[in-house]
Amino acid sequence: MVRSLVLELALSCEVFPEALLELHKSCMLWKRAPSAAELLEVAARIIDQFEHVYLVIDALDECSDRRELLDALELVSKWQSGKTHILSSSRDLKDIQVSMETCTTDTTDISLSTELVNNDIRAYVDEILKVDRELKRWRNNPDAQELIRSILVHKSNGM
Repeated sequence: MVRSLVLELALSCEVFPEALLELHKSCMLWKRAPSAAELLEVAARIIDQFEHVYLVIDALDECSDRRELLDALELVSKWQSGKTHILSSSRDLKDIQVSMETCTTDTTDISLSTELVNNDIRAYVDEILKVDRELKRWRNNPDAQELIRSILVHKSNGM
């Protein structure tokens, strides 16, 4: 995930970042992959080139290397440059909540209740059942539609 962050930052630069070139040369010379710490140092140097940087992380709870990402976000928040703004979405999990609370005191939590999300999922499924050609055969079968709807809402688990 940290590699992706550095890549996105580098691609946003007008000129390819010197810090990333230096790291690449070093890694090629020693035939090794860059460490997360090295990548974060490069990210910090790249961020310094911008007035503001907005990091948007969707489904943080689904990240395969979540601990590494949370550690990186905590470190980024400590740079105190005031340039970096983080927006993330996630299910309400304790490790993420604790980590985000340590990132900054300037946070806003927006909770979506499962019931509200489920209502949106129901409405979406109802619409798809009405208009999707491949589901046309179920239009005149309310029992089948209700089964499809209830299974999808249940399996979505509020997501």
